[in-house]
Amino acid sequence: MPVVEFLQGIQATIETLKAARAIADKFDDASLKLVLADSMSQMADLKLAAVDLKEEVARLKEELNDIKRVKAESGNMALEGDMYFFTDSDGKKSGPYCMPCWENKGKRLSLKPEQSDFRIFGTHHCLTCNGHFGPPSRGGGRGLGGY
Repeated sequence: MPVVEFLQGIQATIETLKAARAIADKFDDASLKLVLADSMSQMADLKLAAVDLKEEVARLKEELNDIKRVKAESGNMALEGDMYFFTDSDGKKSGPYCMPCWENKGKRLSLKPEQSDFRIFGTHHCLTCNGHFGPPSRGGGRGLGGY
């Protein structure tokens, strides 16, 4: 049963309980009124739980779509050294992309070219995980002892 129909059923039950309470108010039966009040409270709790379930289902659907997207893109990602490159359906190549971010999180994050002073760490870096990639270069680094 879809969550929306479940919520509608709970709401209909709450309305029925309200009608029963209105009838019970005509009588002076405290135990009946207590049972009806408890039932309405329990139904309200169920309605809140169903709303939480609806949100969880939406989150899981989004997560599943992300997994499907990553799986579909995986065939188009090629590792070259320690960087990934993407080839689209037209054969056009883009990149480089961060290896740890792709492999661990399924995120295709572009690497930025490293400034010449910092190329001793690699030719590119990821602004998200702060990793350095590509072959380090020696020489030309001002202020770094000539590495």
